[in-house]
Amino acid sequence: MTSSQSKLLQQLNKFYAERVQSRRAAVVKNLRDVCAIVQDVLKEVETQEPRFVSSLSEINGYFDGLQV
Repeated sequence: MTSSQSKLLQQLNKFYAERVQSRRAAVVKNLRDVCAIVQDVLKEVETQEPRFVSSLSEINGYFDGLQV
C-alpha cells in the first residue's frame, strides 16, 4: 500500500468511527423507541378488536414485520 492510500484509509476509518458509528447507534436507539411505542399501541388494539393480529415481533434484535 502506498503512503497516500494509507492516509486515505486512516481518514476513512476515522470518519467511520466518529460519524457513521455514532449516527448508526442513534438510529438504532430511535428505532427501538418507536417500535416499543408501536408494540404498545398494537397490543391495545388487539385487546379492543379480537380480529386484529399484530405482525410486529422482535427476533434476535431485529423487528420482523417492520417496513421502513
